[in-house]
Amino acid sequence: MKLLLSSDALPAATLDELGVACRRRALAGLELVLGRGQGHRYESLRCPIEAGDEAVVPPVPVYWLALPGRPRLSELMTWAGEAHRLGAGLLLRAPVEELPRPVRAALVHGSDLAEVEQAVAWAQQQGMFTCYQPEPEALQQGTWRVVLAQTLPTLAHVRLPGSGPEGQEAGAPTGVGAFLAALTLAGYTGTVALIPSGPDRLPAWETWLLRRRGWGCGTAAARQARAGVSR
Repeated sequence: MKLLLSSDALPAATLDELGVACRRRALAGLELVLGRGQGHRYESLRCPIEAGDEAVVPPVPVYWLALPGRPRLSELMTWAGEAHRLGAGLLLRAPVEELPRPVRAALVHGSDLAEVEQAVAWAQQQGMFTCYQPEPEALQQGTWRVVLAQTLPTLAHVRLPGSGPEGQEAGAPTGVGAFLAALTLAGYTGTVALIPSGPDRLPAWETWLLRRRGWGCGTAAARQARAGVSR
C-alpha cells in the first residue's frame, strides 16, 4: 500500500511545491486533480502552445490523474495518453462505455451501496478498477466496512479524508486508523491519497505539508540568520 498526496490538499500549490510536500512527509507520489484550476496547472502544461511540445516531468511520481465530470472521448484520449506516459491511471467520476487502450482507470464511488454496486459492475465489465472515497461520517461511524467488503476485489485507489493534520487535532479519532488497519489486514496493495475533509481544513494542511521546521526563536537556523544580518 502506497500513501500519496492529492493536489486537493494544496490546491494553490505548484507542481514543484507538491513535490516538496511529498518529500517532506515521505509520501510516495501524487494524485493530480484536473479541471479545478489548481495551482499545478497541469492542464495548461499539457497545452502544446504553452508547453512548447515538451513533455512535463513531475518532481515526484504521479500515480493518478483525476478527471472532472464525464469526459468527452477526445479528452479521454488525451489524458489516457498522458497517463500512459506517466505510468499513471485515470480516476473517473462517471462510468464511460469506451476506454482507450492501454489505460488503467478506476471509477470513484462513495458509501452509497447502489453507487458501489454500479462502480463494481462497471469495473468488472471493463476489466478496470474502483476507487473508494469514504465520507468523514462513514469513517467515524464505521459504516465503511460494508462498502469495503463489496469493493475490495476491484479496489485500486482510496481517497481518504480526515488523515494528515486532522488526525492530530483535539477531538480525534477520525476513524482513519481503523480503516487503514482493515486495508492492511486485507492485503490491499493499491494506493491511498490523503485529502482534506473540507475546505475549512486547508490552512491546517498547508501548515502540515509546507511548514519549515527549526525556524523558531532560539533555533540554530534563526541564530545563523541573525548573525548573517548583523555582518
